[in-house]
Amino acid sequence: MTRFIEIPGQVVIGTQAASGTKYFSEHGGTIALQRTHFEQAGVDLTRIHNGTVNVDIKPLSFYIKKPTIIVPNVYWHPIYRDRSETFWFVECILHFQDNEYEGFVYYPHPSTKIGISPGKSVIETLIPFISNLNYGSLVALKLPDDRIEIERQNESII
Repeated sequence: MTRFIEIPGQVVIGTQAASGTKYFSEHGGTIALQRTHFEQAGVDLTRIHNGTVNVDIKPLSFYIKKPTIIVPNVYWHPIYRDRSETFWFVECILHFQDNEYEGFVYYPHPSTKIGISPGKSVIETLIPFISNLNYGSLVALKLPDDRIEIERQNESII
C-alpha cells in the first residue's frame, strides 16, 4: 500500500511556456504540444489543464526515485526536431482550500530538458484548472513516499 506524505508549499511563477501565456502561445503552450505523446504513453490527462502549477517547497528539495510513468524520446516541436526530451510522471494530490485535486508531478528529465529547469525545490504539477489558485497561494502536495524523496539540506527526511 502506497503511503503519501504531505508537503506544504507556495505556488510560484514559472517560465509560462507550459501554459503558453508567455512562450509557445501560438500552440497553446508546451503541454498542448506534448499532450498527445503523454496520452499515447498512458498518462491520463483527461481532466488536466494545459499548464503547470509550480509549487515551491523551500527549504526542502525533492528527488524522484521511481517514476510512475516514463515517456522517453518525445519530439514535441518542429523547431526541436533533432532533440527529444524524456518526461517522468508521478501521481500526486494538490490540496488547496479544503479541496483535493488529483494529477501528476511533471518532470522533464534534466539530462534531456530543453530550456530552464525550475530547480530542486520547485515541483511542477499537472492538475485540473483551479480558478481561484494564484501565485503566492499556499497549498500542500501529497506525494507517494515510495516514489519521491524529500530532502532538507542534503539530508533525507522521507
